Amino acid sequence: MGILNLKRNAEKLIKYGKNPETPVAVIEKGCTREQRVVTGKLSSIANIVEKEGIKAPAVIVIGEVVNLREKLLPFLDF
Repeated sequence: MGILNLKRNAEKLIKYGKNPETPVAVIEKGCTREQRVVTGKLSSIANIVEKEGIKAPAVIVIGEVVNLREKLLPFLDF
């Protein structure tokens, strides 16, 4: 459901005051060997997800915590 409504939800968040530059990560098939992660800004994440073909199941993370991903990558083992 999150992926299907991502564009609409992002637009509403921006409409009601969330900064369009807010970082967003979408994690497809998290914690599996097939995991894929795309990142972008709230204003562009729906287009990135569509372009990359990200499908459910996926988790959407919104906020500055997304910026920790690069620091944590060395500790991820999958």
